[in-house]
This record gives sequence, C-alpha cells and structure tokens, in this order.
Amino acid sequence: SFNTFMTAGANVVVGAGAGLVAGAGGPGAGASAAAPLAAAAPKLRLPDVTSVVLDDEENVFLTPKEVRAEISELKRRYKFSNGDFAVACGVAKGAQPGAPIGRFLAATGDFGGEQMDVYRPAAQFIEKMRVFEERPKSKKRKDLEADSEGRPGKKVFLGLNPSTKYLVMAGTYMTKDSLGRNVHGHPGW
Repeated sequence: SFNTFMTAGANVVVGAGAGLVAGAGGPGAGASAAAPLAAAAPKLRLPDVTSVVLDDEENVFLTPKEVRAEISELKRRYKFSNGDFAVACGVAKGAQPGAPIGRFLAATGDFGGEQMDVYRPAAQFIEKMRVFEERPKSKKRKDLEADSEGRPGKKVFLGLNPSTKYLVMAGTYMTKDSLGRNVHGHPGW
C-alpha cells in the first residue's frame, strides 16, 4: 500500500507533469533508478454491441443477481452511467432513462428484479458483451444449455425463487441442485 511504500523510506515526488516518481533524491536524481509509476488507464466508453448476434436470443442464462454483478463488473472496466446503460440495452424511456436501471441495481436477492422490464434486455446486453469481449462461456452456462435441451421449448431453468409461494406436497423443502439452483426436494425423491 501507499503507507507501506512511504514508511519504507522511499521519497515520492509530485511535480508538474512528472506524475509520481519513486526514487531517492527528487527530480532528476538517479534517473536510471527513478521510473514513473504507471498511471491508471482511463476507462473506455461502453462499446456498441448491437451488431453482435447471439446463439440464443430467447433464453436468459443469468439470474437477476448475476446480471447486477456483471453490471458492477462492467462499471469497473468501462465508464458509463445508468442512463448510458439503459440506452445501450434499448430500454431508455422518459426524462430519466437511467432510473429503471437504478431500481434494478437496488433490488436484492437472487431473483430480485426478475419482473422488471430491464432484466431481460440487461441480461441480453451482458451476453453480447461476453461475445464482444471474446470471453468463453462459463461451466454453469454450458451446463444450463445442456439441461435446457431436454426441456419443452428448450427453456432455461434458473431455479425457483425462494420469495415465491408454491403449492407443494407435505414434507417438500427447498434445496440446491448440482448447478446451484433452488429446487424442491422431498424425502422420498
């Protein structure tokens, strides 16, 4: 950390246009030993991913919680506001286009925000970013695709929402399956 760096006896010189320079003596002293520290690269704007074509435009492979985590990760790598993200997802409406994104990001739990109009477009945008950045599909994603092959209409099952009430047999309980999804279990199953 910076404090550790300072207590180690190193001098840090901040000069006009010089940036932070580590060395023993000041500007110009021991030029071979003094090297400018790498400045943080400026964040890039969100790329236009409208031309990215997905294998599966119908299904969403991320829970709302995972989408929120991916948006947070994107904000670490790119510079954009909630309004910019709403425009990129194609859900910008009204005088405050970023407000629905803000409400979605404020939702909590695995399935908080699943009924919001921005969830599916945001999940699709995240998937397009994955393709654009040439990141591989996760193991969970591949397993969800394989699991959906055997389902009617090839719909992806992301799990049961523990906040939703279900009509079940006596003795049924909520558990996690091999993919980490919430499913119903029963002692006889």
